[in-house]
Amino acid sequence: MIDRDRLRVVIALTGAVLFLFSLLTLAQAKDPRPWDAPVSCPRCKSDRVIYILYGEPILDADLKRAIDRGRVELGGCEVTRDSKRWECRKCKYSWGKAITENGSPP
Repeated sequence: MIDRDRLRVVIALTGAVLFLFSLLTLAQAKDPRPWDAPVSCPRCKSDRVIYILYGEPILDADLKRAIDRGRVELGGCEVTRDSKRWECRKCKYSWGKAITENGSPP
């Protein structure tokens, strides 16, 4: 009788862990990074656009991969009202505000 009870507990815990793991995977999939969105240059319509990331980001595997693929460029720690969010590699046009009028990121 004790073995059946232990087996039920193990099965219940395994199910709970698998359920929580699937929720975590879905949450990560629904939280795309800004540089994952397809963007084209408003001036020349090129898709050779790079996202400019400011501050001191945590360099995880996804961010490193995006930098290596030319999707992200580190813009440094200082962000001003003139700092841009995107840059076209073809025509060098920069656009988008890195900070809003109230001084916070968009």
